[in-house]
Amino acid sequence: MPWTSLVLVGMLAWPLATVAAEPASPAWQKVQRVFEEIRARYPGRIDEDALANRAIQAMLQGLDQHSSLLDEQANRALRQDIRGTYVGLGVEVALERDALTIKASSEDTPAYQAGLRAGDRITTLNGVSVAGLSLEQALRLAQGEVDTYLSLTVLRAGEKSPRVVTVKRTLVPRATVHERRLEGDIAFLRIERFQQATPQLVVRALKRLEESDAPALAGIVLDLRDNPGGSVRAAVAVAAAFLPDETLVVSMDGPSIGSDSKLFARSQDPSRPARESLGEVPHYARSVPMVVLVDGGCASAAEILAGALQDHGRAVLVGTRTYGKGSVQSVVSLGDGTALKLTVAHYLTPNGRAIHGKGIEPDVRVEDGQDDGRNDPMDDDHVDPQRDEALRILEGSQLAAKSAATAHGAR
Repeated sequence: MPWTSLVLVGMLAWPLATVAAEPASPAWQKVQRVFEEIRARYPGRIDEDALANRAIQAMLQGLDQHSSLLDEQANRALRQDIRGTYVGLGVEVALERDALTIKASSEDTPAYQAGLRAGDRITTLNGVSVAGLSLEQALRLAQGEVDTYLSLTVLRAGEKSPRVVTVKRTLVPRATVHERRLEGDIAFLRIERFQQATPQLVVRALKRLEESDAPALAGIVLDLRDNPGGSVRAAVAVAAAFLPDETLVVSMDGPSIGSDSKLFARSQDPSRPARESLGEVPHYARSVPMVVLVDGGCASAAEILAGALQDHGRAVLVGTRTYGKGSVQSVVSLGDGTALKLTVAHYLTPNGRAIHGKGIEPDVRVEDGQDDGRNDPMDDDHVDPQRDEALRILEGSQLAAKSAATAHGAR
């Protein structure tokens, strides 16, 4: 797991159109009257900020479960998660034999640049021993503000004595996209959540899968299981990797969405920041047969992508019904570090399906088969009936294509 964990569940970031000021309604005048009466008549001490915040929370809670007032810390964490970064060193660790063992150290991260590698064992953090601590306690010791330093005592196999390494905490990109080959010619791509960097990470993964000395790729399995969503823009950009340009991905229904009520697949979109554009996509991504794995943990932006691929006949969906969060939230800064997270629209799939509270039904229903939760789907030893069904479907597609080619050649 990463050094720090900032989790964003089912949030779709969206810019609001400008809201014109209107005369105060009788209902709002009543709220103001109550506030003024409290200020003028209540005998005790009043914290006006706290009073206002409680009133705002009460208003939002009466709307839906996804609208809320974010305090400074929650607002900062949410925006950081949308960006796809966290403050840390850029390593994944596990607690083993009273030390933090580095499982992965990615290039272009502070840890890698400081010489830390997989297999190194960290015994102290800023002089405090991790012996006897839980993993969560050790991770809390490692946390800190961006551009501050953390001192580590490191043991490496083959070295006689430990060494002290000082690493600067920075904003580190999250590894939310993973890829591997299955059975030699099947691309397996897993997206954990949608963040600003996700589109470019997907393209890089697709390119890595297309190795020059490996067999040509004949199919794609896209794993969206347990993906809680994230940035709508990122999900739409990822759709452009698998769909022709100018294909409708999602429609929005809300009073403040304005000209962005429909979003289309565009591999190059000059109106968006470069980080949200795909660039050059490998040809196979739009041409070979495709299966998408979904389940009840697949929500929001992940459902937008799955629904678009299903509606356009680009992919077969395998698994169980998705969560059914078809609402869009926008984050509006309130100027004091806090922010309003407000539901501003509901979305429809390209064929006009509203999935809020309903979810998306897969084309082929296959239960997970895991009573105690899913293990790592990237693991070869993981028993995964849904992935196995995807491979069977793709194998059938390949056989059908070969039969069609043989029949054509016999004419």
